Amino acid sequence: MPACRAIAASPGGGEEFLAPLLRERLGSEDAAVRGEAYTVLGELRQAWATRMLAEGLGQERGELRQPAVASLGRTGDPAMAAEIVPFVNTRGLVFASLEALGDLGNPDGASAVESMAANAEPVVRAYAAAALWKLGRKDAAVAIVNELVHSSDPTIRRVLADQLGSVDDADAWSRLATLAADSSKEVRVEALRAIGERARPELDAALREAAGDPEYEVSTIALTALGRIGDAESLSAVAPRLEDENPYVALSAAQAVLSIQSRIPAS
Repeated sequence: MPACRAIAASPGGGEEFLAPLLRERLGSEDAAVRGEAYTVLGELRQAWATRMLAEGLGQERGELRQPAVASLGRTGDPAMAAEIVPFVNTRGLVFASLEALGDLGNPDGASAVESMAANAEPVVRAYAAAALWKLGRKDAAVAIVNELVHSSDPTIRRVLADQLGSVDDADAWSRLATLAADSSKEVRVEALRAIGERARPELDAALREAAGDPEYEVSTIALTALGRIGDAESLSAVAPRLEDENPYVALSAAQAVLSIQSRIPAS
């Protein structure tokens, strides 16, 4: 991907050089090869690449449309919402379509997303809530999230944490912090991964609390995130884990301490 981006940004490197190569891959009988080409086209965010993606979507059938739908959501072109709306209730494409419509941010896609917000499947409602939030329908999204955050099914709460991680709003972050203290290890792991990617000061407290989690899968994620974004105050939560009997925890703590200290100005 970095090579393709560099070539696309060079004079004559995009449509003249890459387009023929990617078009050839889109003609492959191997769905995996076509999927790789869709991924590249979505990340390039150039008009010619987006057009080629839309053409490719029209050539695919059934669930094989999924990579093209997901990649259209990454193009940043709101006009592509019209290409995705027809598939929002199509088996195998629901999640990819909802995520793509949310990421494109085109209000014209909101009605399609709203049609899925009352779906009988809670997982679908979690995806719809995140998409609605991104499309400016926050009140409707919050109502769904407030219901699902208390679901008795940890799988639903885990999916919700993953989806909330893509929403850039303080109210979404506060609910992520709640899920970071969930009774289920899997939910805590997903919430902390999302928090670590956000690097928001508002979420430091959740990371510091999770650094002391008895489950090493949870504490190592929190320690790694604190290593990236933590400040001097974070050292009080990290340092005690240096003596942990679990080597993964101790190593994560050591790396976090070194990273944080490298950012603290010398006195």
